[in-house]
Amino acid sequence: QKEAESECNKSATRLMGQGRLSFFSLLRNLPLLQASLELSRRSSVTALGNVPPSFAKLSPVRAQGLSMSAGKQPEWMKEKVDAGASTPWYHMFTKGDPEYDKYMAEEWGFEVHEDRKLFEMLILEGAQAGLSWQTILKKREGYRAAFHNFDIKRVAAMTEAEQQELLKEGSGIVRNRLKVKSAVANAKVALQIQEEEGSLDKFLWSFVGGTPLLNTRKTMVAETEESQAMSKALKQRGMNFVGPTILYAFMQACGMVVDHPLGTPEWEAAKKRL
Repeated sequence: QKEAESECNKSATRLMGQGRLSFFSLLRNLPLLQASLELSRRSSVTALGNVPPSFAKLSPVRAQGLSMSAGKQPEWMKEKVDAGASTPWYHMFTKGDPEYDKYMAEEWGFEVHEDRKLFEMLILEGAQAGLSWQTILKKREGYRAAFHNFDIKRVAAMTEAEQQELLKEGSGIVRNRLKVKSAVANAKVALQIQEEEGSLDKFLWSFVGGTPLLNTRKTMVAETEESQAMSKALKQRGMNFVGPTILYAFMQACGMVVDHPLGTPEWEAAKKRL
């Protein structure tokens, strides 16, 4: 396991130096890549290959998968993923963190339709940019307290003074001025969407046709046509921190796309659930 993680980290570092993976994409997906590399030693599932730039357009099921920048994959990624591991595939990066394990087992990949919860995940995924999800998860209760449990109307009405308070030590959140301001601005846009479209749920889920998309491929992408379309629509309305990579992570988390590795027990359970 240590050898696998060491090789994965060395390769990722080389890729960063060559500019082939963005900083955000690397941090978001390195744990998944480490899991894939280690699990591969015990399986015979088809090896990962290169990700054609036009794959999303060619795939009959639309391109879904674990987030990673498209491009030629290094040798260490051309490994096989174990579809029959006895422990959940995500244990390689949750590393025994009970809160993270619980999140992956009970929340990640399950459908979310409540407007408040969807707004919460939009803000948290945006806050995670440049950081690890584990960092944000451990601050989630702090975010809920700081942003009125993500009540959209209350967040939209937050004053400049209230926002400044969140930048002080002890606020319980990542103290980034742009991210705090974007949460308030995004809440105002969310209110407009609710008024014009009926609900945030209806609007956001329309980008996947109202039905979860189940991953049926073995390659990885950082974004899809769906996340690109969602990003474009939200940016046009005035939202920030809603790039296509951030939104693909959001779609994964909220069950719009189900991206457990193909053939794993979690994938099979999701397939039955859908």
